[in-house]
Amino acid sequence: VTASLVGTITKGYDGGASASYASANYSLSGVVGGDTVTINNPTSGIYTSNGTAPGSGAAGIANVGTGKSVQATGVAITSAINGGATVYGYGISTTATGVVGEITKVNLSATGTEPYNGTSTFTNSNILVSGVAGQTFTVTSGTATMGNNGNVQTNQALVSFTSPVLFSAGGSLASNYN
Repeated sequence: VTASLVGTITKGYDGGASASYASANYSLSGVVGGDTVTINNPTSGIYTSNGTAPGSGAAGIANVGTGKSVQATGVAITSAINGGATVYGYGISTTATGVVGEITKVNLSATGTEPYNGTSTFTNSNILVSGVAGQTFTVTSGTATMGNNGNVQTNQALVSFTSPVLFSAGGSLASNYN
């Protein structure tokens, strides 16, 4: 019997290669007609290829993209029956794979402190943009606007952040974020 991963296995970008599966993500082939083979359906595994994502190696595997190979290990047969009778003789590889992985973009977080300047516009160098796993970005251009018309205030949300261009000295890819 061969177990494969099917459907679409999706997660939001988190900088890692871990994957989560549901029982519906497994398909079995090679089962003889009339027999019912049940497997343990492991719920976790890993992404193992870049698919359409940029980069190479572990970084490329973790980047946003589609068509990624995924792998579950520890697959085992839990029962094989025909009617009420146990069926013997089935074997299975402990690994299931499929090219059904997708990693999607997630939102960035922007914070900052702007000295009073009489406007509602933030200076780019005063904005800290953070992603996942400690990834940070510098805003090199764009316009961030607060809704307070330049008044002194704390915990003021940005009303707009138009055309930001992000730079990361650490090699983090801004393309992994919305």
